[in-house]
Amino acid sequence: MNIALNLSLADNYKSPAQQARVVTESWAQDNLYCAACDSIRVERTPNNTEGSDFYCGSCRSSYQLKASKSDFGARVVDGAYEAMLRSLRAKSSPHLLLLRYDVNSSCVRRLILIPRHFISSSSIERRKPLASHARRAGWIGCYINLERVPDDGKITLIDSGKVATRRLVRERFGKTSDLSRLSFSARGWALDVLTMIRGMRKMRFSLADVYSYEQVFKEKYPGNRHIRPKIRQQLQVLRDMGLVDFLGTGQYHLRYSA
Repeated sequence: MNIALNLSLADNYKSPAQQARVVTESWAQDNLYCAACDSIRVERTPNNTEGSDFYCGSCRSSYQLKASKSDFGARVVDGAYEAMLRSLRAKSSPHLLLLRYDVNSSCVRRLILIPRHFISSSSIERRKPLASHARRAGWIGCYINLERVPDDGKITLIDSGKVATRRLVRERFGKTSDLSRLSFSARGWALDVLTMIRGMRKMRFSLADVYSYEQVFKEKYPGNRHIRPKIRQQLQVLRDMGLVDFLGTGQYHLRYSA
């Protein structure tokens, strides 16, 4: 993977957004590979393909690329809110790539992959409808809240210009692929619990530690009157996936640091 960008590709474009898109998408086509299989390249999707920029010709995994000259904040702007929820329910949403580039050094500084099974309804925020005078008046978009994505779902491909090996990236991707087999609802619960655990910033934790977030879950799932049993169920799910180890007497340990 070559981190250098070909900025000359932007010479024929006036809009900064167009310039950024043509440069970063060209880089992606030349350098990206599929994290879900052993394919060493991805292809561009046809023009105007909704929500997806690249796909793997071998396993058909799709990828959406978002690029920025500055670090991404807590939220990333995405497409239509209802369309996003439909794609999540259908398990057809793309894997998300967040690329930070530096114009001065003409290179990619950071690239993060968020597998699609780490994006749930909890991480999708509804935006306000566009004003009546807007070209698409009433249209409702969404944000992806990165703070609601557990660290396990933020796989580093490039960090400060240093490139991670394909083996390491695919290994991290594979460790959590079982999440994709869960239903939309079950995956949301599992990710919410995992996010809470990662937020504790410690490898070993207790059932009581997770119970301390009970009120948060009550507010998120107001119709559920069995929060504690649900938490225990999700810990079992995470254990079955090999993400959490049960040590006995209400004690747990995260198997991997994120």
